[in-house]
Amino acid sequence: HQGLLSIQQPSHWIQARMPAPETQALTNWLKPKRKKKLFSFRKKNDRRFFRRAFQGSKTCATNPESWGNSEYFLSKELPSIYNFHWMGDFLDWPTTLPELTQKCPIVWTLHDINPTQGAWHYTPVEDEINDERTKWEQRAYSIKENALREVDPRRLVFVGPSKWMVDQCKESALTNKFESIHIPYGLDATIFSPIDTNTAKKALGIDPSQKVIGFIADSISDPRKGIAALHQALNALEGKVAPILLTVGSSSETLPNNNQIDLGSLRDDRLLRLFYSACDVFICPSRQDNLPNTVLESMACQTPS
Repeated sequence: HQGLLSIQQPSHWIQARMPAPETQALTNWLKPKRKKKLFSFRKKNDRRFFRRAFQGSKTCATNPESWGNSEYFLSKELPSIYNFHWMGDFLDWPTTLPELTQKCPIVWTLHDINPTQGAWHYTPVEDEINDERTKWEQRAYSIKENALREVDPRRLVFVGPSKWMVDQCKESALTNKFESIHIPYGLDATIFSPIDTNTAKKALGIDPSQKVIGFIADSISDPRKGIAALHQALNALEGKVAPILLTVGSSSETLPNNNQIDLGSLRDDRLLRLFYSACDVFICPSRQDNLPNTVLESMACQTPS
């Protein structure tokens, strides 16, 4: 969005959730005053039962029937093209996709593989699957299948930041009739650039002589983020001088590591640059992921990943 504006191309950013303070001026926040009235009695009950079924799941799952119908898009000036991003729990698949693609084409930049399956946003681990969740997954899949059946393949293109995500689109019966393109994420290298490692460590109160391993996860307990692999790697260091584990994330959970320093959630790119520069190595042991910006940011700060 900012890149388009910088070359004098008109771009309008619409966000369904409350924007962060630093993006407030760039965002048109969609919050319907009558949100609850938009749902029929059946749909309200379905959403309640859906949330109950997936409560406690560490893998994200969302209902394809939601409040973000075409009214919110078409109330604005019709653009030349829509660029979708993460649409979970906002996009109402049955009403929005068929109608919107008739008005103008959609390029959907994926942040997970939810469009290629039913409710799940990634493949869940085995112990997260039960009969009730499988029922909702099948129902969500059917809803998406019916919606996409009405969409002209020439009017919807999927973009995957990694080749793995493009492969998921090509292999899914839901999305394989649509074109899918690999476009990696970009990064502002003027923001993410190296700081002297010792200087960065001192700024964070760490002895420069200490070796530091970096790890970022929104939820440290999310099995998709490879917490089990990280545990194995740390346990393999027993009997040796243990490095400091420097972590960043919005979750309050911590790892069983006495040398852990948790910086909490960092929203400021300058602080993230300091974090990466303080690390001797950055670890991203994800089992499934789109193409984490953390790896690109670490590399831009010249921290081995």
